[in-house]
Amino acid sequence: MLSSTIPSEWRMPAALQQLYAEAAWLLQLATEELRPRPGRIRTSVRMAFIAAVGAALMTALHVGPGLGPVVLWVALYGSSSAFTVSAGLMLIAAYAVMLIASVFLAGVLVDFPWMLLPFLAAATALISYAFKKQGFVGAWFYMVIAFLDTFYLCVFDPQNFGWSVAYTFSGVAVGIAVLVAFDTVLWPDPAEPKLLHSLADTLDRQRRRLTAIGRAYFDSGAATEWPQPAVSRLPVHLPLLERARREIKNPQREAILLAAVTITERLHIEIERLLAIARDNVSRDIRARPRPEIEAVLQAIAAALQQYAHEAGTGLKMVDDHAHQQCFTKIRASLDALQAREDLILDELRSVDAAAVANIAAFTQSLRRIGERLLNHPIGYVYGLAFSKETKPKTTESGGVDGPLMRHCTKLGLAATLGYVVGVVSHRSELSVIVWTAVMGGLPTYGATLRNMILRIVGGVLGGLLALAIIIVVSPNFPSVGAYLLAFFTALFICAYVSLSSGRLAYAGQQGGMAFVVGYAALSPSANFYEPLWRVWGIFLGLLILTLVFLLIAPEYAAKGIAPRLAGLLRSALDLVRPAAEISAERVQEIDMEATLHVRELLVVAEDARMEGRQSGVNPDRVIDAAGTLRRIAHRLSGMITARLLHPEPELPPEFREARAECVSALHQSLQSWLDVLQDEHPDRRRIAEVAARFTPDRLTLPLGKLHEHLSTSGLRELASWPAAARSAFLAEIESYRRLVVLMTELNQQFAEIPAATR
Repeated sequence: MLSSTIPSEWRMPAALQQLYAEAAWLLQLATEELRPRPGRIRTSVRMAFIAAVGAALMTALHVGPGLGPVVLWVALYGSSSAFTVSAGLMLIAAYAVMLIASVFLAGVLVDFPWMLLPFLAAATALISYAFKKQGFVGAWFYMVIAFLDTFYLCVFDPQNFGWSVAYTFSGVAVGIAVLVAFDTVLWPDPAEPKLLHSLADTLDRQRRRLTAIGRAYFDSGAATEWPQPAVSRLPVHLPLLERARREIKNPQREAILLAAVTITERLHIEIERLLAIARDNVSRDIRARPRPEIEAVLQAIAAALQQYAHEAGTGLKMVDDHAHQQCFTKIRASLDALQAREDLILDELRSVDAAAVANIAAFTQSLRRIGERLLNHPIGYVYGLAFSKETKPKTTESGGVDGPLMRHCTKLGLAATLGYVVGVVSHRSELSVIVWTAVMGGLPTYGATLRNMILRIVGGVLGGLLALAIIIVVSPNFPSVGAYLLAFFTALFICAYVSLSSGRLAYAGQQGGMAFVVGYAALSPSANFYEPLWRVWGIFLGLLILTLVFLLIAPEYAAKGIAPRLAGLLRSALDLVRPAAEISAERVQEIDMEATLHVRELLVVAEDARMEGRQSGVNPDRVIDAAGTLRRIAHRLSGMITARLLHPEPELPPEFREARAECVSALHQSLQSWLDVLQDEHPDRRRIAEVAARFTPDRLTLPLGKLHEHLSTSGLRELASWPAAARSAFLAEIESYRRLVVLMTELNQQFAEIPAATR
């Protein structure tokens, strides 16, 4: 028999084991990323249908292929907000100006090749810098591609390239008009409801995940199926948040949405930490002792998460919700009961059970962080904010030269010029896509560029295979506009569905749609597959050039972008700790919004650092934690100052004044110390540890103790003559200082652990 010929001690080779593990990981990735989520199929259908209608209309009007279908697809997945009529007209006019300028310049420079290449490099760098500095994304940024494409077309047809540019403009105008029609009348799709539904779905999955972790914690054994590590939904939420911000134009609502996104991400981090603690191999008998109390905490937290999901799913209305207060009261009571049970277990157990006791303590502490630090307010709660709808957020300073951005755009110019040379030398007009790839594929940080290059290769293969399949099967047998539309819809539905995944696959879907549009777009269904193959090959050549330029020539890591943004948050907090004498309520709101903007930027950079892994030199989870804590500190301080401005205080008694001055001094010194560290280009670990140890809770609790002692003796009588509103504001400020003790303690620990993942 065959089984008798196999050695009983035979083991699978290590290479096969590694291959099997990678295949299992890919299967798990595909299962998790491609599963249906609320609104995913509807959004995919919408994107594919609009792109197919636009491509079919361009074909019927004979204004393609050109950049029209490409710009339409890019606008569908990359626009920062819905297109209104005015925005569409502005974009069409901008393309007209850019293309007219390109025709004039190309006609002049085509006879002077020694000037053409330096001009292309400089123009690409400067135009890209200007567009990125102003925040132009999606179809707006593709004007750079339209500008450069004219110079490529001019080389192959110097006498008639103007007609090609005219067709390009016509296709772009038709594509934008189609998108405006759908965004405003035919099929509007605002970003805020999509963000809220995604948040509700994420919170509901976190609730179920927390329940599964608790069940496995007590029933763990050899056959236990532990929950697999979950993927952050932050890359999905951030673009939706940006679109919602541009569409609603309401700073107060933006702050609420940002707070909801931040809390959801911090919950994700804490639940993953809880899973890591739960998987420790310790005695299950010891774990079973506090089981009723832990299950009560888990049930209370699950109820709060269910309430969070309900609040997000019903519009995130900021009202005084009694139901949430009841949930938090249950969490606090169950945590207190668990703490009492833990203390009792500690007294009963022998020293040999120290590991199990430590595991229970860590599990309890993690539950306490979730229950008391993250679920203590309704989701989206923003302390002390009272924005008007007319208030505009103050963005980061626009003056001066942004050094990192200029270096990035310089590399873009170099990559585009090298791609231009390769395409021209090859004598293939289809290879203009090399220039497109060089401009669109390069990102500011090493990790983001590397990750997107891999995903772009996957997308290029996906789009190329779809284009070839349709060319071989559909085009020879169904030569009609209807077949053209159906082919576009089918292929782009697949790409759109993939593009709605998390950051691990989304870019592959976007670029798969791009590769398909580039490869298949024509004036009619065509069976010629040579030109599409050249275009897909151009994508890979462009990626090779990007690899040489962005990953080998002065690569930049995400950590460089974290320090200045954290420093901006610290400056906002410092401005509120010791406000200027002439500060106004409007200025307080501006400072608070600056903190909001810095947090949003930090979340993006932290996600890049997460993709880079250890090479980034930072712990992205701690960056997210620190950003959230600093935002809460800034919001609490702004609420205190706003209350003082609205309800001026009479002269404080000396004891109160001295104690508050000590609190302010302790806060200011700690925040300033961290700002000094961030401004140092090469801070060492020893200095970071010294700053973290310098602030102790006693520096705030001691003056607070004096305040409470004075209040309990004669302080309340001294405040009795104050106006009621001023007295309430002052007492609330004392409570805020108590909360700041907790926040500052957390912040010091988080800052100290940011460089923990270096080596």
